Amino acid sequence: MNRKMTSGIPSRPSRPVVRAFYPALIAGLTIIFSSIQITHPPAAHAQERTPLVVGIDRDYPPYAWIDRDGKPRGHGVEFMRLVAQKAGLEIYFRGDTWERTVAALERGEVEAIIGMLYTESRSRVFDFSQPYAMDTAVIFVRRDSAIRDFRGLDGRDMAMLRGDALVESFINNHGLDVRLTYYDTHPGALRALGAGLHDVTIAPYQVGMEAIRRYGLSNLTDRGPAVNTLPYRVAVKKGNTRIGARINDAVDAINLSPASSELRDTWQRYRREEFTWHTILRYLAIVMAPLLVIFLVSWVYFLQRTVRRQTAEITRFHDTLLRQATIDSLTGISNRLHWHERAAKEFAKSTRRETPLCALMIDIDDFKAINDTRGHDEGDRVLEWTAAKIVESLRNYDLPGRYGGEEFVVLLPDTGASQAVAIAQRIRASIESGARAQEGKPVTITVSVGVAELVPADATLDMLVRRADSAMYEAKRQGKNRVALRADTAPPA
Repeated sequence: MNRKMTSGIPSRPSRPVVRAFYPALIAGLTIIFSSIQITHPPAAHAQERTPLVVGIDRDYPPYAWIDRDGKPRGHGVEFMRLVAQKAGLEIYFRGDTWERTVAALERGEVEAIIGMLYTESRSRVFDFSQPYAMDTAVIFVRRDSAIRDFRGLDGRDMAMLRGDALVESFINNHGLDVRLTYYDTHPGALRALGAGLHDVTIAPYQVGMEAIRRYGLSNLTDRGPAVNTLPYRVAVKKGNTRIGARINDAVDAINLSPASSELRDTWQRYRREEFTWHTILRYLAIVMAPLLVIFLVSWVYFLQRTVRRQTAEITRFHDTLLRQATIDSLTGISNRLHWHERAAKEFAKSTRRETPLCALMIDIDDFKAINDTRGHDEGDRVLEWTAAKIVESLRNYDLPGRYGGEEFVVLLPDTGASQAVAIAQRIRASIESGARAQEGKPVTITVSVGVAELVPADATLDMLVRRADSAMYEAKRQGKNRVALRADTAPPA
């Protein structure tokens, strides 16, 4: 409501008039200044650091407003206080009309604004946080209005908030032919609508319902489905990453905390039921909930059984493939490829840490004769038996593997040459003394073992293995059934 004010200056004011005038003047100035600058930073704090001034709409309940005592209140105000606490900021609120608050941010008079909606044009001037609150923009009309939804807005006289993003994001984008009259506040536009000065206004649902309650606008109501969603954000001037990043991080953290839902439950008091397919489906879900729960539980149980069964089958198949790919099927120890992968890691670790490392190459003596005279089945049994004897003689961290044919290889971590020779002798003696029975007669199996210790010249694992292989052939030349140590530092040609 606009009021015309006139004033005159009497030539000789009486003392009673003056005494009555001063309190009124002081009260008026207090109201004016409280609407522009709510709080001032204490002098002591001002010397320590510059406080962050946050702009708010002075009449935007329940999200932000200045109460009769000149104090900022509302959902956004309380949320921003949590942001300041989380980000380690000292903040003060400055209330004004929305249009002047936005202009103050552009001029740098305030460093942040709460309750701003994102638009393309604004994004060129401001940076935005993640949303901290959501509302919907709805149509408000008088109860006797023929307007049912936004399709009935063409040609109407519409009251709108000055500087409202809805003008850009909805009215202009939809090409609505309306006559716009601007007001400094949403409550002001709603009161003018209630007085019959306009046909319609669009406002946030929570703001509109709160204005209807506060000002007793019982002749107003909301109509039709929501015309837009309103994700409220904190805005800073474009490029102000010093403040913007801290605010955005704090907003994200608070949105994930119980405090966010507590603020929403406290300040967003109004619930709007729209007769839409979403509402219909929701009520159907409530009616059919028991049947739906039973069906879902049964279906989940069936799926779980199916998944468990298929998972077990896949696991068994995977284990089979893994075993086939890594384990020698005859002897049960690592095949050559798998042994090389494991040994290469141990070789790299030993080289990096400069710890001792030895390799053994083991070959069954006269194995061809065993195959030729006793058959390949007996030869397979000899290989299996020999592998078991080798494993029995090793420590739990040694790496045995079948290298190919009747050859076996062993990597001995943290083992010097003398200890490796002792282990090789233990393997040789165990195999020699554990004669196998063949057709009731004991059959003696022997092996020749080559030993090589890691030396600086061994640039790769293969070089170390070749030296152990060379030592094994030296043991063969010396008469078999013995251990030979490759003492030179150069790999064989």
